[in-house]
Amino acid sequence: MSRWKADGLALILWLPELNLPGTGGIVREDRMFTRNTSRHFGLAGLAIACLVLLAMPDAHAATLAHHATHLVGLSPVDLVAASFGLTAAHREYGRKDAGGGGDPGLAQIQGEMTRILGEVKGFAEKSKQRIEEQDSRLLDVEQKLARRSGPGGTAPQDESWGNKLTESEGFKGFVSGGLRGTARVEVKALTSATGSGGALVTPARQPGIVALPQRPMTVRGLLAPGETESNLVQFVRQTLRTNNAAPVAEGALKPESVISYEEAEAAVRTIAHWIPISRQLFDDVPALRSTLDGELVYGLDEAEERQLLLGDGTGQNLLGLLPQATAFDTALLTSIASPTRADTLLMAIGQAEKSLLPATGMVLNTMDWIRMVAMKDTTGQYIGSGPFGPEQLRRVWGLPTAVTPVMPEGRFLVGSFAVAAQIFDRMDAEVLVSSEDRDNFIRNMLTARAEKRLALAVKRSQALITGSFPAPAQS
Repeated sequence: MSRWKADGLALILWLPELNLPGTGGIVREDRMFTRNTSRHFGLAGLAIACLVLLAMPDAHAATLAHHATHLVGLSPVDLVAASFGLTAAHREYGRKDAGGGGDPGLAQIQGEMTRILGEVKGFAEKSKQRIEEQDSRLLDVEQKLARRSGPGGTAPQDESWGNKLTESEGFKGFVSGGLRGTARVEVKALTSATGSGGALVTPARQPGIVALPQRPMTVRGLLAPGETESNLVQFVRQTLRTNNAAPVAEGALKPESVISYEEAEAAVRTIAHWIPISRQLFDDVPALRSTLDGELVYGLDEAEERQLLLGDGTGQNLLGLLPQATAFDTALLTSIASPTRADTLLMAIGQAEKSLLPATGMVLNTMDWIRMVAMKDTTGQYIGSGPFGPEQLRRVWGLPTAVTPVMPEGRFLVGSFAVAAQIFDRMDAEVLVSSEDRDNFIRNMLTARAEKRLALAVKRSQALITGSFPAPAQS
């Protein structure tokens, strides 16, 4: 036992002889300070310990008092009573020392008590900090255990490999037998299945969004561009020219020619669509806005190409190229035995030339184009560059060819497109996102809307020749 514990124990055994406050007496100096100096240090240590005990929180003080009882056999009540007695003794000797009649070693003892008090206070603060750290760690462990539990605080249903081992009958029998001999324990192999090692495998998340394929738009590029600031485009086109100009004798009646015009118009139509989206998803996925912009604009372009080719002009539809094109003159094929697709397109080009509007391009269905590339001669050789030749340019009879699945299979459109028709853009593609739609505000939803406005004016329908390939389909 250390000197401080021995002196403290001796002082505790001597404390019953003290007159504590409230009994009408004062601690007797002849018996307290005539003992050896180590006894004084024992008093100081006990006094400081009692003061620390009183200053501690209830929970920590109870723990410390419990350990003190086991160490020196002194109850918490005795510790508190001793602290009051020592405090009274300290005040009494302070008065005697002020009068000059005190013990000569009192000043030394007071200084030592001050030093020890400082050390004990520092120890108490460190102990308090360590206790708080332990409490924090214990709370953290409890929270982790709670998170690992299943719903309602129950353990997860899937057992780990270790649980299956310890819960097996073979292992329990081996333990109850004193861990002697051998035991056969059947445990399933550790795999990536759920309930085995599957929880150890972390999925690899790839960035970005895998979108559906998009096809290129080809028809708009064939037509003349234009803009308008109105909702209606009007123009005048010539419908008839009968030229009766001829040489005339002097004084004779001059021949009359006929020229007719008509007023035509093309209304601006709106192509639009929208999608709903939650505010959280829109804010939390950085690439989503650009992806939605691209998808919505692509939807507008796809609908526009369909309207440019096939629009029937009813309701809010554009009046497209095919409904206004001039029909192909099938009589031009009568002189050709077993006409092919290439023969048909060549005759359509000739018809455009005959109308004084030479063709500058054509539009074909994707599969019709593929069948033309696969054409062979009588010896089985590819007419074009073949599968291993240079890149097959999308040109037929020297004319650029727009290939699109929007064009009905088996049909074609040949013409001088820039001369025949013009697009008037009223508003380019625009994408707006807003919460001001129906009950979006209270549902925390957004509406993404895309739209564009345009008009299609077919000014010279004679410049467009459309028809079907002869049946049966031949190359």
